[in-house]
Amino acid sequence: MRFSAPALAVVSLLALNPSVHAQEQPQWVNELPHSDNQNYRAVATAETQAKAMQAALAAIAQQVAVSIRSESLSLYEKQSTGQSTQTQTRFTLNVAGQSVPLQFNDISPEQSYRHADGSISVKVAVSKQAVSKFLQNQIAQYRSLRFPSDANASQQLLWSLRYKESLKTANAYALALEQIDQTQSNNPFKNQLSLLTQAEQSLGLRIVASRNLNALVGVIQRHTPTHSEPNLWLQLEQKSQQRAQGSLYLHRQQLIASVTEPRSPFRQLHQQVIEVIGEGTTPDAAAADAQNQLKLKVEQPVSSWLFDASSE
Repeated sequence: MRFSAPALAVVSLLALNPSVHAQEQPQWVNELPHSDNQNYRAVATAETQAKAMQAALAAIAQQVAVSIRSESLSLYEKQSTGQSTQTQTRFTLNVAGQSVPLQFNDISPEQSYRHADGSISVKVAVSKQAVSKFLQNQIAQYRSLRFPSDANASQQLLWSLRYKESLKTANAYALALEQIDQTQSNNPFKNQLSLLTQAEQSLGLRIVASRNLNALVGVIQRHTPTHSEPNLWLQLEQKSQQRAQGSLYLHRQQLIASVTEPRSPFRQLHQQVIEVIGEGTTPDAAAADAQNQLKLKVEQPVSSWLFDASSE
């Protein structure tokens, strides 16, 4: 199975792009924007056109969130180009407990107005069809996902460790698309996620590591299924090197994670090396920094650090 890391699709619109100029204040500046069956609309005012555009797109993203009945909406990233009429803005929607990105690129305002104090109001429209197409493009990245329901327990567990988060993301996109476009009711991922969840109730992973890795083991266990009869082992080893660089100490630490069969000959199914470099004014401080970095990595879902995306 192979699919590329999601390359964010572009929600683009043809712009009327009227010039910004001082004139009698138009009525639309103080009116609530009217969103209809074809478009989301928003009006915003800021000290620059780029900031006004970002605020308007944030309001539109909020409308999308309401449309998909999302639990929350949070601003993930905002970027604007040097030209005030162009923006690249990314938002994160929370759908069914899963965060998925929504991105608007190169959108110009339908209307612009410069106030006497120099601030600028913009009226922006985003096509609902364009948002729907964006979500469809994201879903297409995950079409090859198939939970191996007919495989043995060890194979199912290895698949789950690797692709569970991807399956949850795909399901969230499909749920979002279904909410804003009733014609897109075919969600191929919901049933697969249900099968995976049922299978996990009888799957187990045993983590094998020395005592000095207990802190990391505890964190990892929160993201992995456990059972009295483990189907796979996750064996952890640690290597470290330290050197001085000027007034600092550098501590290179490697966590070697190997997924193996639980019985002799303990055949290795997968291995990943996670490396961090800690810094500190003392050797102990550098080692502590490296350990904290490793902890932050393994606090993420297992698929984020145990598998190399390039090998998928």
